[in-house]
Amino acid sequence: MNKRQGFSLIELVVFIVVMGIIATTILTSFNVVLRGAPRINYQATTMGYVTRCIEWFYGQRCLNGFNNVSVGTTVPTFCSNGLPSGYSITTNVSNTTVSGDSNYKIITTTVTSPRNLGYANISVMIANY
Repeated sequence: MNKRQGFSLIELVVFIVVMGIIATTILTSFNVVLRGAPRINYQATTMGYVTRCIEWFYGQRCLNGFNNVSVGTTVPTFCSNGLPSGYSITTNVSNTTVSGDSNYKIITTTVTSPRNLGYANISVMIANY
């Protein structure tokens, strides 16, 4: 009997074609992910800074009291310290009334990255209780 060993040329060509299709699919997926990487980095940075600023306001309320959280649009120094080049931060603190009770303030903080690749905006309400 003639014992067959190895692969035929057709089997080898089919294997190479299938592996090429799989490699192309994987490389295309990596390309899409890598194109979005800077946007994800900017988004993560903006979220970190906006959260840091909101936590600072909350800390001021806990340490110094509700009335010491001043109304206005001034960005506290703590919020802008260490902000990377090209990023901008805005804050707004305003009084609000809920069901006739005026012991509330709304704090809104927005951070944008260069070329608007990242944007984060958080609004929280604090109370005098």
